[in-house]
Amino acid sequence: MTKQEISNILTVVRAKLLLREPFYGRLLMNLKFGIASCGTACTDMRRILWDPEFISGLNEEEIEFIMEHEVMHCALQHPLRGRGLNKRLYNIAADIVVNGNIFYSRGIDNFKIAGKEVMHLAPDMSPGYLHSTEQIYAMLFEKYKEASDGEQFCRELEAEGGIVDDHAVWKKISMGAYLSDEWKGHIKETAGKVAGLYVIPPAARHFLKEIEYKEKVNWKQLLFEFIQSCSDRYDYTYTPFDRRFSDSDFIMPVFWEIEGEKLDNLWFLADTSGSISNEMLTAVFMEIRSCLEQLPFLRGKLSFFDTTVTAPVEFHEVQDLKKMKPTGGGGTSFHCIFKYMKEHMAEMLPTAVIILTDGYALYPDEADAMGVPVFWMLIGRGTDAPWGKTVHIEKINHKRTNIMRRLNGLLKKKPLFKIQIH
Repeated sequence: MTKQEISNILTVVRAKLLLREPFYGRLLMNLKFGIASCGTACTDMRRILWDPEFISGLNEEEIEFIMEHEVMHCALQHPLRGRGLNKRLYNIAADIVVNGNIFYSRGIDNFKIAGKEVMHLAPDMSPGYLHSTEQIYAMLFEKYKEASDGEQFCRELEAEGGIVDDHAVWKKISMGAYLSDEWKGHIKETAGKVAGLYVIPPAARHFLKEIEYKEKVNWKQLLFEFIQSCSDRYDYTYTPFDRRFSDSDFIMPVFWEIEGEKLDNLWFLADTSGSISNEMLTAVFMEIRSCLEQLPFLRGKLSFFDTTVTAPVEFHEVQDLKKMKPTGGGGTSFHCIFKYMKEHMAEMLPTAVIILTDGYALYPDEADAMGVPVFWMLIGRGTDAPWGKTVHIEKINHKRTNIMRRLNGLLKKKPLFKIQIH
């Protein structure tokens, strides 16, 4: 095919996509087309590049699928994520999520590119749209570790799934922060225009939810006050004060600068009982994420609880949270938290226990905390906990934006954000 022939077919396919799948089509208008010797197709979040030989062997339906595939990588900011992870595994995970979301939008359960079915199922054989890329990466990584030949495992995975695109260009992308903000704007604008008319893929809806959510807690202030209240446990001075926080409303002690005296061993517990809605659970994760973003030196552990507690999993950065999957769905018990702490953490008690919950359960006696400071982060409930420190978080559906209202109208028969509970 000549350059002009390639340009003509891309223009025609994009026009058809704009009519048939306006969400993908409108987002696609933010990307230019180009030709390059890239083997298949690729995107740098500014363009979609096509290899002439590759595109010559595709029909219009396959080209349309690849357009949707590339634009979803951009919308979900995959080229900017996955830093420090195994690139091949992350690329596979990103493709599974993107393809799974396209399958969901189209209402199909298979699709082939150049004769090979594309990857769309997680390692546990569940649809890719049910998971984040980091969750699927974690599943793949476990299998990768168990495989006797990790590289062979990757090659087999890549061979099984139809090759949709090439991700090598991702590592060359510059101005990542600018592109991130730009694509957040693209997806909000597009969702606002098509909501109520066409299906928006689950991953895009969840990403919209994150964009719309504004954190409610000043974690710097909260944890500073915690250190004040526990001053006998630490040796610090306000001379000199920590100049990194000079723009805040309070002076931070030089304690923060002392090597080895980082604020760590915080135990976060997320309520996943049956009374916790998907929106509340989103608020929980967004607040923990906000805590990490405000205090990047923080180290903590996360457990989920209903009437039992899951084993604490360490997290150091936002990417760690994205790998975690909520479990629960039963009744609510706060007693199980402190029972677990007594039985499994007595030799090294947490620095503090932070419980994110709607608060609808019987509270244990304060003595059960064994002297460990407890923060009750109560979502959508006006009354304080009987002991410990209470911080209130408003429900995130208290005030809807126009976009979210219109999305609700679109999804009367489908939940806005489906979080799987296992």
